[in-house]
Amino acid sequence: MKKLVIGLRSSSNDRIDPKQVRKNMSDRPTKLVVDCSLPEGHPDKVQIIPLTDEEIAEREAQAAQAAAEELARQEAAAAKEALKASAKAKLIAGEPLTAEEADVLVL
Repeated sequence: MKKLVIGLRSSSNDRIDPKQVRKNMSDRPTKLVVDCSLPEGHPDKVQIIPLTDEEIAEREAQAAQAAAEELARQEAAAAKEALKASAKAKLIAGEPLTAEEADVLVL
């Protein structure tokens, strides 16, 4: 059974040569795969494998989605803060609040 491991150590805490990782990373993103079914010391126990074009595209799509979600979260937080500020200003001025402004103060 193969298992994808994030990091620079195998399950037996053997060090992976960082120069090899850096060399592979300069060419193309890589993944570290540890085959737990093989005995310790087997040459194929730990492999540094370049990502496929599909894996790279998937990572880029996930990064773009995460960036869009973060932007949406920031925009929602900014809108909520603007509502709070508007509600506070209206309360100070003695003006009636909108339903949205009242909700943001109560919640």
